[in-house]
Amino acid sequence: MDNPSTDLFYKLIDRNISKPRTNSTGIDIEGELEFNPTIQRKAFAKYYEDLSIPKESKFDNSYLELCPIRQRLVEEVLYNQQTNIEPYKEDDISKAIDNLNTGKSPDEYGLCAEHLKFAKETVKPTLTNIFNNILINRAVPTEFKSGILTPVLKKEKNQCLVSSYRGITVTPVISKLHELCILDKLSITPNTDLQFGFTEGLCPLIASLIISECKCERKNNSLYLATVDVQSAFDVVQHLILHDKMLDRNMHQDLWLVIKDLYSGLTSKVKWQGELSDSFNILQGVRQGGILSTHLYKIFVEDLLVELEKNAIGFSLGNIYCGTPTCADDIALISSNSAELQIMLNTIGRYASQHHYNIHPTKSKVICYGSAKNHSTNTWNLSQNITELSNETTHLGLKRSSKKENEVNIEDRVKSARRTKYALMNSGLHGTNGLSPKISYTIYRTYVLPRLLYGLEILSLTKTQIQILERFHIGTLRAIQALATRTAKPAVYLLLGVLTVEAEIHKRKLTFLHSITTSSNNKIKEIINRQIAVNFDNNNSFFFQTALLLSKYNLPDIFDKKHSNSIKTVLEEISKNSHFILLDPQTQRGSSPNVIFKISEPQLWHCRINSSCMGLSRSKYDRNSKSHY
Repeated sequence: MDNPSTDLFYKLIDRNISKPRTNSTGIDIEGELEFNPTIQRKAFAKYYEDLSIPKESKFDNSYLELCPIRQRLVEEVLYNQQTNIEPYKEDDISKAIDNLNTGKSPDEYGLCAEHLKFAKETVKPTLTNIFNNILINRAVPTEFKSGILTPVLKKEKNQCLVSSYRGITVTPVISKLHELCILDKLSITPNTDLQFGFTEGLCPLIASLIISECKCERKNNSLYLATVDVQSAFDVVQHLILHDKMLDRNMHQDLWLVIKDLYSGLTSKVKWQGELSDSFNILQGVRQGGILSTHLYKIFVEDLLVELEKNAIGFSLGNIYCGTPTCADDIALISSNSAELQIMLNTIGRYASQHHYNIHPTKSKVICYGSAKNHSTNTWNLSQNITELSNETTHLGLKRSSKKENEVNIEDRVKSARRTKYALMNSGLHGTNGLSPKISYTIYRTYVLPRLLYGLEILSLTKTQIQILERFHIGTLRAIQALATRTAKPAVYLLLGVLTVEAEIHKRKLTFLHSITTSSNNKIKEIINRQIAVNFDNNNSFFFQTALLLSKYNLPDIFDKKHSNSIKTVLEEISKNSHFILLDPQTQRGSSPNVIFKISEPQLWHCRINSSCMGLSRSKYDRNSKSHY
């Protein structure tokens, strides 16, 4: 490796993780496996072309039929007016170029973000003129409307079925830049605070936190949770309905006309096995991979959340409505009453029919926390399909179960982490190939540990449950250091200078707390204030647990103005000094008599290893030392 770099290092790791795609992969076409890449490519193109054609006969067209009438009247008025939007400046183009993501696939013209970044000063004037002409003429060039669609296999799906592949579109890099410039001019204020997907400053796990807080609030009562899955959500957005929704938003009329034109005449080509299919038209859907796509989709579904919230249909924490925590197209419905849940499902079914999309009949599930025996029904109707009560469902990657939810999630996390670890064996994630343990741990920390601990910061875990995670963690650390199984746990951690699983979870809890306390979302602020005031003695509440952590690490109260900065400082200190280990301030001695812990700061401790521990010579962890032992 002539020019080693961090980016190249991770690219090599990713290449080892990914499953090799070979020409021997058969695709089921009309009941027979086809191995010819050309025929496979045509099958994919046919599937995605059919997906992009509206199926109006299957839905309620009453709303759709009104949309073109309204839009035609608006267009007649707007096209007779002069453009009055502020033109783009070169600084706007420069800012958009800086915001382009690098390391992405080149577009069909062979261009990528790096070309624009390195030639920014040269191309700025030309791009400014092009984008301003688009605003003046309210028309987007045809070259901006094409794209290369790559089928990507969905998680745990049958690779032989074309429907198991999600279409990710690479649009021209100039078109992406144009969308970034449009996005900068859009001033869209959300009408609901329960949409947590693709929103700056908000973490999708906040939706899961709300579910957990509602669950711990139920006490001895039943609580119903329904997870609703939309089939091919982004691919079936009706353009006419989307444009109508945009009219109701605080959006400049010229931008509305530009976006409307951008979504007329879209085309795509399927890229499979290195070759492209023939071009086909896209008549509906927002492209997965487009800059504006997620923002437009949120506009498309927002009225559903607003309707349920305005009518207070669903569960409330006190007087705070929490019935529909949502992340993009992942909608969760919470209710303490089975009949009310049916009303919520009826509302979603009607909205789906009017907006021309399908609810998946088998992936949408309902579970009940607590006993449901005394209720009148354990079945519900959703879009003319019967949904029965289930024991388990999945929302935002977390398992939601009516019984032993924590155990189910821990088992799932360990399985996921183990699969990832095995996939990384070729990259050197073991201690017998001469690779530095520090590098092996870097790979483990980057790829495996996030899988092991994902979402666990919002769950109330017991010591026994944490020990299950700890066994996997300590076993991996022993393996990458080639240590014997009987090696003392403190030595395993100290030789690498890493944290225990419990400390890692504490870090994540504090980081998540910092995230929600500094967010501008009014709903989560109301929940924080309410839960701390009312649920301060509920052991299962996230806010009760974090209050204990704040006290444990001598951090300010959650309402203290210095609170967020204190947490941020502590987390930065821990990250910079990974050889420090978080422990209970009241504990002066570890579980092993050979390791003595001494407080050096309010939150951070160093330790001294006695000479009898593993036969190591007397050594000391020092704050300023770069050595590990």
